[in-house]
Amino acid sequence: MSISEKTPEHKVGFRLSMPGEIGLLALVAGGFLLLHVLAGTLMLPSGSNLVTPQEQANVQASVSSAD
Repeated sequence: MSISEKTPEHKVGFRLSMPGEIGLLALVAGGFLLLHVLAGTLMLPSGSNLVTPQEQANVQASVSSAD
């Protein structure tokens, strides 16, 4: 069979034919996003331990004046 004799049934392509496939892909994408947001929140330090730039400048100034 030559290339010109192929019918459209023989064409290979990516198709989302079933409506359930799109829903499943959306569910997987949503779970992926939720997992990454949750992992990011758990890995970031809490806001109570953060030092503001003003506090850091005050600490550096007091250390410099002590020398």
